[in-house]
Amino acid sequence: MLRYSALLAIGLVACSSASGVDTPADAGTGGTTGTGGTGGAVDSGTGGTPMDAAVDTGGGTGGFGGGMLEGSADAPSCTAPTPEGRCDTFPQCGCDVGQKCDILDLMSGRTACTRDGVGLAFQACSQFSPCAAGLFCLGGSCRPFCDTNIDCPGVGQECQEIQANFGGMPLTIPGARVCSAGCDPREPDLVCGPGLGCLMLMSGATDCFSVGTGMGPGACTGGGTLDCAPGYQCVDNAGSQDCLKWCRTNNPNDCDMMAGEVCGPLAMPPVFMGDTLGVCITPP
Repeated sequence: MLRYSALLAIGLVACSSASGVDTPADAGTGGTTGTGGTGGAVDSGTGGTPMDAAVDTGGGTGGFGGGMLEGSADAPSCTAPTPEGRCDTFPQCGCDVGQKCDILDLMSGRTACTRDGVGLAFQACSQFSPCAAGLFCLGGSCRPFCDTNIDCPGVGQECQEIQANFGGMPLTIPGARVCSAGCDPREPDLVCGPGLGCLMLMSGATDCFSVGTGMGPGACTGGGTLDCAPGYQCVDNAGSQDCLKWCRTNNPNDCDMMAGEVCGPLAMPPVFMGDTLGVCITPP
């Protein structure tokens, strides 16, 4: 049976000031689910890690979207999530027009006003393409800030803590939370922007991540599921790290039946919206 590993705890490199995210899960044949990979550089990700087996899940490099700004005396007053902060990330307050409140320091969760970006929720982002106010760039995707699950109204969404990863040691960022995407791993483009895949998290949630273009045998030997194209999952297939297409085990039409493909089951199979997921394989 194919085996994949789910993301353990959010610990990806953030594209804004800092943060962490659930890392994706990977699969393999027979045996137990692999452990999640460690996070990237000293930055962060959201409440869990994607399902990858012992692979680094570092995303893009961080950046502060134009540098810290002071915010004038007539900027709206509000309570920051930590005593050291200058503004609040959710709801956004304490900054001038044209600015946004972002996380400045990973250790303390200190916030500050930065120049606003234009990136939309669950669309691609980077140091050079920052997110709009109220969003945080994690794993290459703009994530909405939140306080509780009520603030994440989309189907399958969760409000998750953000973690920084210092040399493999996860650290929860005080007062920092973001919404997961609740996307469909089989059809990430319904929620996630171009170039983003939808990865399963160990918590059972799903989220958008910047991914590669790998498909087929041996396509994810280096970065796990983050090497695979959107809609594909890294699976340990008898020792070969393959990027295989997601499918529903109860729907043969998800795979290419004309080519003899079937939806193969996974060890400890993930479930999305009531459907047990597998990957498309060609039986021997």
